[in-house]
Amino acid sequence: MQDHELMIRAAWMYYHDDLTHAEIARRLHLSRVKVTRLLKRAREQGIVEIRVTQPMPHDLNLSRQLESRFALKQAIVVSSTVPSALGRATADLLLYLMQQDIHIGFGWSSTVSQIAPFINMQNQTCACTIVDLIGTMVGEANPYSVSGSVADALKAKLMPLAVPVVVSSNEARDTLVAEPSIAATLDAARHCDVAFIGVGEIGPTNTMVEIGLMEPEKLRELEDHGAVGEILIRYYDVNGNAVKTEQHERTIGLTLDELCSIPNVVLVAHGKHKVRALLGALNTKVADILITDIVTAEGLLQQD
Repeated sequence: MQDHELMIRAAWMYYHDDLTHAEIARRLHLSRVKVTRLLKRAREQGIVEIRVTQPMPHDLNLSRQLESRFALKQAIVVSSTVPSALGRATADLLLYLMQQDIHIGFGWSSTVSQIAPFINMQNQTCACTIVDLIGTMVGEANPYSVSGSVADALKAKLMPLAVPVVVSSNEARDTLVAEPSIAATLDAARHCDVAFIGVGEIGPTNTMVEIGLMEPEKLRELEDHGAVGEILIRYYDVNGNAVKTEQHERTIGLTLDELCSIPNVVLVAHGKHKVRALLGALNTKVADILITDIVTAEGLLQQD
């Protein structure tokens, strides 16, 4: 029997009779791989035409545009602009990616911090490790920390980076990162399977200014040098190029280059005020997956 006739038979069996690939293969005495190829060619050659009678949902359309424009593995656009909606979507992705012995890294982020209440393992356990990607605020609670609450929700091992995120000198940094426990956490961070990060914008609500680790004047200097945002307190311009600061070498945490080596980096951000920062972040090519809302996605796609 010729392939053309096989394509027609396979198409009728699959699309009209609702038979599975395995059932078609058995009836036509073919392999399942052959059936898959026949059905693919049937669509390519117009033997089968598929028509969706309803328009594409707006969020799905935005997701496809973002994936194409920024070469993302996936873009998830949520309809609601409420931060908790992003938290739920991020938690859903986290649980989907879960597997035994996975190492999951977290940076500071008020948006990513919305994830913990939506993690529901349904009495299941998974041997995973949560790793800090950046230092912390020693001596006080960090309102932007994520790793501890996620580790509690997952009942997972936590590898904290319990050192100041920015220290007083390069020598102090070199001494601290040489400590075995700190070196081990940084090495684990570099070898994470997945990382969840946020974006900080250069503006009045900048995290470093809010927590007192940077003077507003220094932020304005960064802006004068073209910086639009930061990831893990590593600054960049709208084209994704690094903008080095004098505190760069005094920061304890992953660099953007090290972050790029992680197989799946999930960038979670929303808000009109973060559009340029998010554009620059995507242009760094650090992110593999983006989670945002409709308003931010629209603003992002309007940027040139």
